[in-house]
Amino acid sequence: MKNFYEILPWLFAIIAAYFILKPSKEERELGQLAGLGKKGSKDPVKLAFDKQYFAKVSKNKGVKPTELLKSYGYDAARLRDSAKAIYDAKGLIDDDEDVVYAVFASVPNLFVASAITFTFNYFYKKDLLTYLQGFLDVKELNKLFQIINTKKSL
Repeated sequence: MKNFYEILPWLFAIIAAYFILKPSKEERELGQLAGLGKKGSKDPVKLAFDKQYFAKVSKNKGVKPTELLKSYGYDAARLRDSAKAIYDAKGLIDDDEDVVYAVFASVPNLFVASAITFTFNYFYKKDLLTYLQGFLDVKELNKLFQIINTKKSL
C-alpha cells in the first residue's frame, strides 16, 4: 500500500499535464488545415507562406527576383503595400478578413505570394502565417487557403 501512495502524486501530475497540454478543438482543427493543400513540396499553402520560395524560383529561372516580380506587375512598393494591408487587417475590436482575402486573390501566382510573405517578415519581423492564425478563425483560414490553392506555382 505504501507504493501506491508514492505513485499517487505522479499519477495526478500526469493526468493534470494531459489536460493542460491537450490541444483545444480549434488548435486541432488548425493542425488539420496544414494538410488542406496538395501533399508534398508542391502544397500551394506551404509555398505561399515560404518566404524563400520566390528567391528559389528566381534562382532556378536565372532571373533576378525584382525582374520577375516586375513581369507580374509588382515592385517593392506594391509588395510593401500588400504586406501593410495584411498587417492593418488585424483590428483591436473587429478584423477585416476581406482585405486579407483580396490581397491573396489578387496575386497572380505563388511566387508573388511568397514575395509578400518575405516582405511582411522583413518589415514586421513576424511570420505571416502565424500572424494570420492570431486573428483569423478556422473557417476564415480555410477560406484563405482555398484562395491560395487556386494559385499556380512557377
